[in-house]
Amino acid sequence: MMTSQLRSITLVTCVVVSVLVSVVGKQCVRRDSCSCVFDDGSGMIDMGKLARSDGIPEYVLSTQSAR
Repeated sequence: MMTSQLRSITLVTCVVVSVLVSVVGKQCVRRDSCSCVFDDGSGMIDMGKLARSDGIPEYVLSTQSAR
């Protein structure tokens, strides 16, 4: 059984991979640590909206297997 946090991470990963696959051949030029803009001006990826405002990471990668 996956925890809601693991499901959220999985969903975000799937969305990001889907976006990246659909823009094959384009380069995403870094704006800051959480966003980039496609070099052809077709769009932007901004992961900053997933961040918490208190400086604590919303998601933490763990080496332990999910239970």
